[in-house]
Amino acid sequence: GVGAYTEIFKLMNKYGLNLIWPAMHPDGIPKSYDFSERPENLALADKYGITVGTSHCEPMLRNNSVLPGHLHKKWSWNRHRNWMLDYWREGVRRGSGHNVMWTIGMRGICDSGQTDWKTDKQKVKGLQEVFAAQCNMLPKDAPKVFIPYKEVLPVLKSGLKIPDGTTLMWVNDNYGYIRRLGGPKYAHLPGGIYYHVSYYGSPHSYIHLCTTPPALLWYELVAKCWNNGVRDTWMLNVGDVFQAEMLIDCFGRLAAKPDSWGADAQDVFLHSWAKENFGEKYAERIA
Repeated sequence: GVGAYTEIFKLMNKYGLNLIWPAMHPDGIPKSYDFSERPENLALADKYGITVGTSHCEPMLRNNSVLPGHLHKKWSWNRHRNWMLDYWREGVRRGSGHNVMWTIGMRGICDSGQTDWKTDKQKVKGLQEVFAAQCNMLPKDAPKVFIPYKEVLPVLKSGLKIPDGTTLMWVNDNYGYIRRLGGPKYAHLPGGIYYHVSYYGSPHSYIHLCTTPPALLWYELVAKCWNNGVRDTWMLNVGDVFQAEMLIDCFGRLAAKPDSWGADAQDVFLHSWAKENFGEKYAERIA
């Protein structure tokens, strides 16, 4: 609720972060909910200067993972297109007047694979229709993002055309390693990266462990992304927010001044972090 997000937004302000994809898993404790259904959440985000979006599988500021089971069958572009359009229009209504980055596209219900289309050719055709319908709901200058995650990447490679001005957000392999960035073919689009320091999914979840070395953050985000032109939007997947605070801090520092970090980024960051949190004597011990 508002109390929890107040603390999260304060932490984001502290570390210079300004975009959130709220929790969307249906089986958490407590369970997530549709963030945009509570107007006070969007007002709170505005207060703290936070832009609100939704994850790669939750388009148009909605959270389909909390739909009642009897509505899961409605999640079909081929069979229930009008229902889906109304569902997304409600997201646009809720987000009107707020700072929103609109996730476009479509995957299956609850972070699952697409089921409407079987072949990549069918998926390209279907997603082009989805893009057109979603973009028609939004102002032309509305910030949009598309994430070719999991089974969606082969669709992109099969000729999917991304709407002009849309941020194309690449992903890592869930465990910290970026396997692909855009290259010249997509240089006309804003570039982004969706990066994990936690992962909730089969077969190897890691939510509370925070095992990603700061050195790997630097190498993947600065040496790979920044130095190859992926500079517009960086998103960090964090499961246990306060458990991962050190990595959130590191992510924020790398994003704020990418050009100021070199191969010794881990040593510099850890010394600075220890000094700020525990004092000079402790920092000297880990230098």
